[in-house]
Amino acid sequence: MSATLSLLLLMSAARANPAAAAPDASPESAAPAPAPVPIGVDLWPGVGTSSVGRGQDRRVLSTGLVCWAGSVEGAEACALGGLLTEGVDGVQAGGLFAVSGGPVSGAQLGGAFTRSGGDVEGAAGSGAVSLVAGAVDGALGAGAAALAEGPVRGVVAAGLLTRAEGVEGVQAAGLINLSAGSVDGAQLSGGLNWVEGDVRGLQAGLVNINSGDVDGVMFGLVNVAENADAAIGLINVLRDGRKLWELSLTEEGLGRVIRKAGGRKVHTLWAAGVDPSQAAASWSLGLGIGVHHGKEDARLWVDTDLLAEHRSPINGLRLDADELLSARAQVGLQVAGPLSVVAGPAWNLRWTEGRTAGGPPARWPALNADMGRHTVRQWPGVHVGLTVQ
Repeated sequence: MSATLSLLLLMSAARANPAAAAPDASPESAAPAPAPVPIGVDLWPGVGTSSVGRGQDRRVLSTGLVCWAGSVEGAEACALGGLLTEGVDGVQAGGLFAVSGGPVSGAQLGGAFTRSGGDVEGAAGSGAVSLVAGAVDGALGAGAAALAEGPVRGVVAAGLLTRAEGVEGVQAAGLINLSAGSVDGAQLSGGLNWVEGDVRGLQAGLVNINSGDVDGVMFGLVNVAENADAAIGLINVLRDGRKLWELSLTEEGLGRVIRKAGGRKVHTLWAAGVDPSQAAASWSLGLGIGVHHGKEDARLWVDTDLLAEHRSPINGLRLDADELLSARAQVGLQVAGPLSVVAGPAWNLRWTEGRTAGGPPARWPALNADMGRHTVRQWPGVHVGLTVQ
């Protein structure tokens, strides 16, 4: 009876104070991290210090033929390469490769190959291929390909190919640059620049392709974007860019059809002309560059252009020198919808070979220079016409 009474009293106390009756359920304190190994030496993974650490030890210094450890908090230099299951806080260098399963804070260098399993804060580079599974804050470089799965803040450069999730700094490659995010800085290549986003700064390559806007300069044979401040190239495809046709006549009777296409500030000109007014009637083809002054949608605007043309007799094609260089200032006034009237002065220089230089009407002021086989004539000119956007 007394035993039963004692059990009931204990149960009653447990209900009143369950914390006192229950055992301590708090988790055990985490075990302290093992102290770093002052130095580790490996001949091969599992042969050397790694035979004890099994790729989990933290090393201050690591060396050998092929090193295998958990992480390095200091420096690792291995004849063939180093394998880390975690990260680097310091320097990891290998004769052929340097591989880290985690982030790198410092430097990672390999003769042929490097890979970081996380972000790089510092520098990573190799003679062939460098891979980063995260972001780069510093520099990433390789002889062939430098590829980052995250954004790059700093420099990413390679002999053939670079790739990033966006760049704030410089992206440079001998052949192809790819950015899956915007570029703020400079993107330079010998072939293709591709950006899925906007560019703020300079983009230069043979072909430049952007899905967004360029707040800066594009320079290449082919430029593609939504719009740009300045697109300098043979072919500019700017979906929201400035595009217009010009039909104009000059003081010497040269009628031109000019196509202007480009960005908000800078455009390219393609010109074709016919001059039937002189004894040697001629046709011309030209290419030029111009600057637009004023707002894109302004009714009154000013362009300054530099246009170079090759001229040839109307009845054939002559390849000897007959070149016309015209520096023009053009004022345009929108009169109705896409239609504008244009007019302005010009300064012309015509350089011919083997025959008298053509030029303005007889009483028009001109400067002539006889240079033996060549004749150079300079004169002020005017042009008037229409443009259609």
